Amino acid sequence: MKYLRAFRYLLIPLIPLIGLPLLGWGIDDLRGFFSIYPRLGFVLAAAVPGLAEAYYVIKAGERNNLSKGEESKLVRRQSVVLLMIAPLLFGTLFFLPFADRRSIGVMMAGQGLRWLGLLLYGLGLALMSWARNLLGRMYSGEVTIQKSHQLIKTGPYRFIRHPVYLGMLCCALGLSFLFRSWIGLAVMIPIVGGLLFRIRDEEAVLHKEFGSEWEAYGKRSWRFIPYLYSCACGHNHISQASNALVTPSRRTTMATFSISFSIHVNVPPEVAFAYVADLTRHGEWNPGLRVTAISDSSITVGSRFQSVGHIMGWEIHDELCVMEYQLPVRFAFLVKSLFGEELTHEFMFQPKDSGTLVMRTAMATVSLLQKLLAPILTAFFIRSEMIGSLERLKARLEQMYPQAEEA
Repeated sequence: MKYLRAFRYLLIPLIPLIGLPLLGWGIDDLRGFFSIYPRLGFVLAAAVPGLAEAYYVIKAGERNNLSKGEESKLVRRQSVVLLMIAPLLFGTLFFLPFADRRSIGVMMAGQGLRWLGLLLYGLGLALMSWARNLLGRMYSGEVTIQKSHQLIKTGPYRFIRHPVYLGMLCCALGLSFLFRSWIGLAVMIPIVGGLLFRIRDEEAVLHKEFGSEWEAYGKRSWRFIPYLYSCACGHNHISQASNALVTPSRRTTMATFSISFSIHVNVPPEVAFAYVADLTRHGEWNPGLRVTAISDSSITVGSRFQSVGHIMGWEIHDELCVMEYQLPVRFAFLVKSLFGEELTHEFMFQPKDSGTLVMRTAMATVSLLQKLLAPILTAFFIRSEMIGSLERLKARLEQMYPQAEEA
């Protein structure tokens, strides 16, 4: 019985990792597939996870479970994300060899690129297998907490909080190089997006479960990609947000990103300031946003709020804290960004032409990778969102001000 179970665990990874690429290339020309040594090496490397699984079953008599853990701590939306990413991954395994054979979207590169891809693919598989074996019974395909869950901080987890996902990224990049595919590189964009979204939920669950232990671990480990994606983990209370979350040894790997836009509003600075400073009213000019006050007193430096927004249909919960309150010149508040970094929003109010020039600046300390991606994100997402937000603020203020003047 033990050997039958081992055979089953051998076949589980072999079917998608080897079967799909061979089908994509075409079983009528397997000699052509294996005629390139890096592709032959790919098949041999892909067989290793199955052999390792079978070995552990024979040795231990059981294998890491894939249970959903404690029902109350299961993040159900990640099950949907997993169902969306899985077909993309399987489709990539089939399509890249298909395109390589038929020269569809291939890079004009020699065998060196293929060997580099094989190396990355092998490293990715090894990292994923190593990390999963360390997790043992804590491993799950879901974002959840197992009964008597422990925080693993050895092996690759000593330095990286999500080595399994880093391994997946290495495999995806390796496959793109191995089959010389520009399309494979393009497919990595939604894959990386899904992984980052999953990381956010995982870290929220782990922070809630382990508290200060998780925060201390996060300060001495990288989140995903060493030296590129390294911001601290956890969801620290916003009252501590002004403290540095990046250790001195990492400061050189971080960069500052800021973007500013302005608009003229036909209301006095005092009116514009009072309206913007009331964070509970930001939902009136930011569709889909709801902000509620946590502090009971009037708005001042240190006042705290909670926001609920929506991104791609998912609810995003953040805490906000007022950092500057200089009536009627400057107002600033701190908020967590999508992936946990601290983001500062600053509003400046300057009298101009019987009205007010409102300047809005968003500032964040980001990783070097995010800094490189900033121009693309700004061009396609951030710019339109900030300009649209200011235009709605202008319309709202100018609609309200005549009523306030008459009163």
